[in-house]
Order: sequence, then structure tokens, then C-alpha cells
Amino acid sequence: MADWQVNLAGWKMRQVREFNETLKKVRDELAVGLLYPQLAAVITAWPYEGLSPAKVEDYDELTPEQWTETLSKVQDALAARFRRAE
Repeated sequence: MADWQVNLAGWKMRQVREFNETLKKVRDELAVGLLYPQLAAVITAWPYEGLSPAKVEDYDELTPEQWTETLSKVQDALAARFRRAE
């Protein structure tokens, strides 16, 4: 089983802004699929056997608990990146 790997190295403030804007839509409208492409672009490994974090369509196969964990891992990585910048 793979460990989590989130790579935000290519993100500039535009990607951060777009992620936050999309996240707001997800929270307001429960349109979780809007985040799939952004997550698939930055998650390089996860512990969900048989599913690929690089495949947008595999995000539909996550359970609600797995979805929550997935989103949390990216948010944690983003927060850590800002803490390192201080």
C-alpha cells in the first residue's frame, strides 16, 4: 500500500486561488467533481489499491471517508507550503 504523496511544487498563487475558488463551489454546491482534475494533477500516490490518483475518473470510486481524507491531504500540503514560506 502506497503512502500519500502530494506535489504542489508547480503551483503558483494562480493555482492556489483557483483551488480555493473551486473548493468554495464544492462546499456551496456539493459539486465535488469540480476538484477532481486539480487533485489528480498534484496527488502522485495514495493508499487506495486499484485506484490511480492520476485518473480523474477514479475519484468517483472513493468513499465519502476516502474523499474527505484525500481533500485533507492536499489542504495540509498547501498549508505546510505557506508555513515554510514564512
